[in-house]
Amino acid sequence: MVDGTLSVSHGWIASWLLRARWREWPAAERDALDAVWSAWWTAVLDAYPGEVGSASYVLETIAVATGGLAPWLDEWARTRTEAADRHLDDAVDDCLFEGRLTDLRFGFLDDVHATPELLPWLLSLEGGRIGAEPLELIEIIAHG
Repeated sequence: MVDGTLSVSHGWIASWLLRARWREWPAAERDALDAVWSAWWTAVLDAYPGEVGSASYVLETIAVATGGLAPWLDEWARTRTEAADRHLDDAVDDCLFEGRLTDLRFGFLDDVHATPELLPWLLSLEGGRIGAEPLELIEIIAHG
Protein backbone atom coordinates (compact mmCIF):
# COMPACT_ATOMS: atom_id res chain seq x y z
CA MET A 1 0.00 0.00 0.00
CA VAL A 2 2.77 2.43 0.90
CA ASP A 3 4.71 1.95 -2.31
CA GLY A 4 1.57 1.91 -4.45
CA THR A 5 2.02 -1.58 -5.85
CA LEU A 6 -1.17 -3.16 -4.51
CA SER A 7 -4.06 -3.52 -6.88
CA VAL A 8 -6.53 -2.93 -4.05
CA SER A 9 -7.83 0.51 -3.07
CA HIS A 10 -6.04 2.22 -0.20
CA GLY A 11 -9.45 3.22 1.17
CA TRP A 12 -10.54 -0.39 1.17
CA ILE A 13 -7.42 -1.50 3.05
CA ALA A 14 -7.83 1.27 5.63
CA SER A 15 -11.52 0.46 6.13
CA TRP A 16 -10.76 -3.19 6.74
CA LEU A 17 -7.85 -2.46 9.06
CA LEU A 18 -10.26 -0.38 11.10
CA ARG A 19 -12.80 -3.22 11.15
CA ALA A 20 -10.05 -5.66 12.13
CA ARG A 21 -9.64 -3.46 15.23
CA TRP A 22 -5.90 -3.21 14.77
CA ARG A 23 -5.70 -0.93 17.83
CA GLU A 24 -6.52 -4.04 19.88
CA TRP A 25 -3.74 -6.14 18.35
CA PRO A 26 -0.62 -7.03 20.34
CA ALA A 27 1.54 -4.02 21.22
CA ALA A 28 4.34 -4.86 18.80
CA GLU A 29 1.92 -5.01 15.86
CA ARG A 30 0.16 -1.79 16.88
CA ASP A 31 3.48 -0.02 17.34
CA ALA A 32 4.64 -1.21 13.92
CA LEU A 33 1.54 0.18 12.21
CA ASP A 34 1.79 3.46 14.15
CA ALA A 35 5.40 3.75 12.96
CA VAL A 36 4.33 3.10 9.36
CA TRP A 37 1.60 5.77 9.50
CA SER A 38 3.99 8.34 10.96
CA ALA A 39 6.88 7.57 8.61
CA TRP A 40 4.60 7.50 5.57
CA TRP A 41 3.05 10.86 6.41
CA THR A 42 6.44 12.45 7.06
CA ALA A 43 7.78 11.04 3.78
CA VAL A 44 4.88 12.34 1.73
CA LEU A 45 5.20 15.84 3.18
CA ASP A 46 8.95 15.87 2.53
CA ALA A 47 8.86 15.36 -1.24
CA TYR A 48 6.82 16.63 -4.16
CA PRO A 49 5.99 14.85 -6.26
CA GLY A 50 6.52 11.99 -3.93
CA GLU A 51 7.26 8.37 -4.54
CA VAL A 52 4.99 7.38 -1.64
CA GLY A 53 1.73 8.87 -2.90
CA SER A 54 -0.10 12.15 -2.77
CA ALA A 55 -0.95 13.79 0.52
CA SER A 56 -4.67 13.25 -0.16
CA TYR A 57 -4.15 9.53 -0.71
CA VAL A 58 -1.98 9.11 2.38
CA LEU A 59 -4.17 11.32 4.59
CA GLU A 60 -7.27 9.37 3.67
CA THR A 61 -5.56 6.08 4.43
CA ILE A 62 -4.06 7.03 7.78
CA ALA A 63 -7.08 9.04 8.92
CA VAL A 64 -9.35 6.05 8.38
CA ALA A 65 -6.93 3.59 9.93
CA THR A 66 -6.34 5.78 12.99
CA GLY A 67 -9.84 7.19 13.31
CA GLY A 68 -9.27 10.87 12.61
CA LEU A 69 -7.40 13.64 10.88
CA ALA A 70 -6.28 15.91 13.74
CA PRO A 71 -2.73 14.66 14.43
CA TRP A 72 -1.95 14.44 10.74
CA LEU A 73 -3.36 17.87 9.97
CA ASP A 74 -1.43 19.33 12.91
CA GLU A 75 1.81 17.96 11.48
CA TRP A 76 0.94 19.31 8.05
CA ALA A 77 0.29 22.77 9.49
CA ARG A 78 3.71 22.68 11.22
CA THR A 79 5.48 21.50 8.06
CA ARG A 80 6.33 24.70 6.24
CA THR A 81 8.17 23.37 3.20
CA GLU A 82 7.63 23.85 -0.50
CA ALA A 83 6.75 20.16 -0.85
CA ALA A 84 4.13 20.29 1.92
CA ASP A 85 2.59 23.43 0.45
CA ARG A 86 2.45 21.94 -3.05
CA HIS A 87 0.71 18.88 -1.63
CA LEU A 88 -1.67 21.27 0.14
CA ASP A 89 -2.49 22.98 -3.16
CA ASP A 90 -3.26 19.60 -4.74
CA ALA A 91 -5.33 18.49 -1.76
CA VAL A 92 -7.37 21.70 -1.77
CA ASP A 93 -8.02 21.30 -5.50
CA ASP A 94 -9.05 17.69 -4.88
CA CYS A 95 -11.38 18.64 -2.01
CA LEU A 96 -12.98 21.46 -3.95
CA PHE A 97 -13.49 19.37 -7.09
CA GLU A 98 -17.22 18.98 -7.70
CA GLY A 99 -18.00 20.36 -4.23
CA ARG A 100 -16.55 17.33 -2.43
CA LEU A 101 -15.56 19.42 0.61
CA THR A 102 -19.20 19.98 1.54
CA ASP A 103 -19.51 16.31 2.58
CA LEU A 104 -16.12 14.68 2.27
CA ARG A 105 -15.87 11.15 3.60
CA PHE A 106 -12.77 8.99 3.73
CA GLY A 107 -12.50 5.24 3.44
CA PHE A 108 -14.04 2.64 1.20
CA LEU A 109 -17.00 2.45 3.57
CA ASP A 110 -17.12 6.21 4.33
CA ASP A 111 -15.60 5.54 7.75
CA VAL A 112 -14.41 9.07 8.51
CA HIS A 113 -16.46 12.18 7.86
CA ALA A 114 -13.55 14.46 6.99
CA THR A 115 -15.39 17.75 6.46
CA PRO A 116 -15.93 18.61 10.17
CA GLU A 117 -12.18 18.40 10.87
CA LEU A 118 -10.81 19.48 7.51
CA LEU A 119 -12.88 22.61 6.91
CA PRO A 120 -11.95 24.48 10.12
CA TRP A 121 -8.35 23.36 9.72
CA LEU A 122 -8.15 24.82 6.22
CA LEU A 123 -9.57 28.10 7.50
CA SER A 124 -7.07 28.17 10.38
CA LEU A 125 -3.94 27.92 8.24
CA GLU A 126 -1.56 30.85 8.10
CA GLY A 127 -2.24 33.41 5.42
CA GLY A 128 -0.75 32.60 2.05
CA ARG A 129 -0.78 28.82 2.38
CA ILE A 130 -3.99 28.62 0.35
CA GLY A 131 -4.54 30.79 -2.70
CA ALA A 132 -7.13 33.56 -2.61
CA GLU A 133 -9.60 31.91 -5.00
CA PRO A 134 -9.65 28.49 -3.31
CA LEU A 135 -9.79 30.16 0.11
CA GLU A 136 -12.84 32.13 -0.98
CA LEU A 137 -14.59 28.90 -2.03
CA ILE A 138 -13.66 27.26 1.28
CA GLU A 139 -15.10 30.23 3.18
CA ILE A 140 -18.34 30.02 1.15
CA ILE A 141 -18.64 26.32 2.00
CA ALA A 142 -17.91 27.00 5.67
CA HIS A 143 -20.34 29.85 6.07
CA GLY A 144 -23.08 28.60 3.78
